[in-house]
Amino acid sequence: MNLTIDDRFEDMLKEAANIGSGRAVNSLSLLLGEPVSMKPVQLKVVSFQELMSEYGDKEEVMAASLLPFYGDLEGIVYLLFSQDDINALAGSLIGRSVTMKELETDPYMHSMLMELGNILSGAYISALADFTSLNMQTAAPSAAVDMAVSLWNEGLTYTQETQNEVLFLESEWKSASLPGGTASGRFLFLPDAASFQVLLRSLEEKIND
Repeated sequence: MNLTIDDRFEDMLKEAANIGSGRAVNSLSLLLGEPVSMKPVQLKVVSFQELMSEYGDKEEVMAASLLPFYGDLEGIVYLLFSQDDINALAGSLIGRSVTMKELETDPYMHSMLMELGNILSGAYISALADFTSLNMQTAAPSAAVDMAVSLWNEGLTYTQETQNEVLFLESEWKSASLPGGTASGRFLFLPDAASFQVLLRSLEEKIND
């Protein structure tokens, strides 16, 4: 199944994403203890093939926080970080860089990765719920460290392989507290096929109000 959306729906999804980005920035600012700004959010519908070919080396090891959601919509949000981005965030949070191995095996580092996803992905989910008036709750986050291609393929299993495309959002944050000044995260919003239709109906009702 393809996630076919016209310009009206795309504009509304971008509006919801911008609201979520504002909440994420506020949460990240509190977490870092410093002001945080952001670049305009990039949101698009992409295929899994595009993800694997255009957004990074398939064999690049990435850190991912996974936040399931349920209610009127069901699915999962992936938040993915490169080594450079997780180092920037860790440098501000704990004062040093971390290895992917630490994120995978050290309980404290693993918990930090999960909490980043809980805070940042949770901000987008709550914004979408408020924007659409849909009931969306989050479950306990988890985290994974793996090659990008493995993470993409795992994400496909959450859609039950019923659709070929996902909502992809890239956000870049700026703060003096971040080593290098910036960090970015890539969000994959993966509702199941039935939930995506519920989302489109909700957006259509909002357009027609």
